[in-house]
Amino acid sequence: MDVQYLLVYGENYIMIMTNNRWYKSLIIFILAGILGLFSLTIPTLLTSGVKPYEVISGNGIVSVIHLDDKIIGVGTNWETYTEPGMDIIIDGIQYKIREVNDNNMITLMTPYVRETSKAKSYSFVYPRFFPLIDEARDHLYSFREIITLFLIGLIFGYLWPKHKGLWGFGVVSLFPIFSIAEMIKNTYSHNLWPIEFILYGFATIPGIVGAYIGAFIRKKFTETIAKLKWRKDKIYK
Repeated sequence: MDVQYLLVYGENYIMIMTNNRWYKSLIIFILAGILGLFSLTIPTLLTSGVKPYEVISGNGIVSVIHLDDKIIGVGTNWETYTEPGMDIIIDGIQYKIREVNDNNMITLMTPYVRETSKAKSYSFVYPRFFPLIDEARDHLYSFREIITLFLIGLIFGYLWPKHKGLWGFGVVSLFPIFSIAEMIKNTYSHNLWPIEFILYGFATIPGIVGAYIGAFIRKKFTETIAKLKWRKDKIYK
């Protein structure tokens, strides 16, 4: 196949795709998501830092015996969200799980070292698949992030008013995608995902409002410039 033919074919293909409204909208939507992701994660990295893990309180209570590697639970239902190799925290000490015997029994890799107790609370340590993104998501509804989303929408709604809806809606579009990836990777995470995704919908509001305000400002500015130009031309005529 001729090299020149490939170049011409490639150039025509690019021209067709860039003139396609659906393809152009998709590119804008993805760019808005990347921009929103960076705008939210970088301030989080600089101010809050990043934790590579998440500590979540477990269900029910546990009974533990000094120097025993067995943990007995009440109302724990461990088989549904626990697996060997995970870390569990009891009384401030972290242990690794050797085996999940059943819903109410876990075997540790090392014996429990504190005093015997029949009613202890506990927590599990879950590694974060995307720690920086998770940290930004935890602060997604803070005042700083709301203002950031609003300003992103405002700026790009002004610069590209025809696509104001895409810029406003797309700024948080990558967060649910990463959440789905985490759920596939770790089936025990995002147990309240329906509520989480509804909240993502609410998180688009600042960006959408900002984008429409930016487009409105652009419209009024353009109209004002046109009127001034018309008056100037009328005076000189």
